[in-house]
Amino acid sequence: MKKLRGPMGDHRPMSLGQRLGLDEARSQQVEAIMKSTREQAMAIHTAMKAATTDAARDEQRLKMKALRDSSKSQLAAILTPEQMQKLHEGMMRRGRGHWGGEHRDAPPA
Repeated sequence: MKKLRGPMGDHRPMSLGQRLGLDEARSQQVEAIMKSTREQAMAIHTAMKAATTDAARDEQRLKMKALRDSSKSQLAAILTPEQMQKLHEGMMRRGRGHWGGEHRDAPPA
């Protein structure tokens, strides 16, 4: 896999904002959404592992879907459709989840 170079030409990876071509303000917004989503997803995942009934696990799955839908909507309000596609493709290359139950190769709407 080709490593992108940072702004100074060194071997540090580019930030998400740099890869998407965002200004600093939008980059910070996207990073905040992604961080919040990760934290909430970890909490839901922990609750799902602790669930002892099918109903409790189903409830956690619904919470996870709602979280993905919310995250996707928040990002769509900040990013262009092209940037959303680029973000989705980057997530798939890194093996990080999928958008709201869609097939892993399906682009976001």
